[in-house]
Amino acid sequence: MIKVVVDSTSDLKPEYLKENDIKMIPLQVFVEGKEYLDKTNIDVKEVYQYIRENKNIKTSLPRYQDLYEVFESYAKINQPFIFFAFSKEMSGTYNAAHTVLAEIKEIYPDAKIAIIDSKTGSLSSSIIVFKLVDKIKAGASFDEAVDYANKLTYETGFIFMVNDLSQLVKGGRVSKVKALVSNVLKIHPILKIEEGKINNFKNVIGYKRTITELIKEAKKMIQDTSQTIYISYADNAELAYEVRDLLEKELGCKDFYFDAIGSVFAAHLGLGSVGISFFK
Repeated sequence: MIKVVVDSTSDLKPEYLKENDIKMIPLQVFVEGKEYLDKTNIDVKEVYQYIRENKNIKTSLPRYQDLYEVFESYAKINQPFIFFAFSKEMSGTYNAAHTVLAEIKEIYPDAKIAIIDSKTGSLSSSIIVFKLVDKIKAGASFDEAVDYANKLTYETGFIFMVNDLSQLVKGGRVSKVKALVSNVLKIHPILKIEEGKINNFKNVIGYKRTITELIKEAKKMIQDTSQTIYISYADNAELAYEVRDLLEKELGCKDFYFDAIGSVFAAHLGLGSVGISFFK
């Protein structure tokens, strides 16, 4: 059977990884210059705490040796696999994986390996992996699975609101002046991932109004309200449940899946963020 490999930004739960024999390659997280491996020797709760303590947190693509080790472990036993990478517009993971692939192919020219640009991250990546795994279990060939995975990357939606701009300032995505004005006026951005990039869709004054606008936008984008809606959150489960209640009331959605926003996204978006992932 075809294997699936992911990086740690997919935010898949450990039990799901184990149940489906999925290998996870960690991105790097640096706290005050000290290196950690995401979901390996640092977990999301620790990252949340470091954010609260205003620590300097940076993230980086997976280490070369971690990519190479996993790729070679499958190539040398002729095990076909699909590596599902964090959006190449937001990370060097996809390009690094292709560099490793070229080296692996020199040694194992017949290895069946595909690298997919997820064009997204967090739970929006998870939902693609869920469907891909089901497709593989149903008997899809390698080429069919690869085509299906690529198709799915164009069909997901991910919108989210940011509560605190401090992490975006640290990452250079927002200026200090803009953050100061936003904090004074209580402006919260609503962001979308489009074509692999995080785009500022709308700025809304007031916390409650921002949530209302988030739901309005979700209503425009979600065509099939019977699907499972995935809600991700950073240290604010109560808001996630409030968003669920509003989606149920306004759209009639009934099936929901919750999980915390992972270390990499939280390091850039900050605490208090909440996102909605779905198939368009």
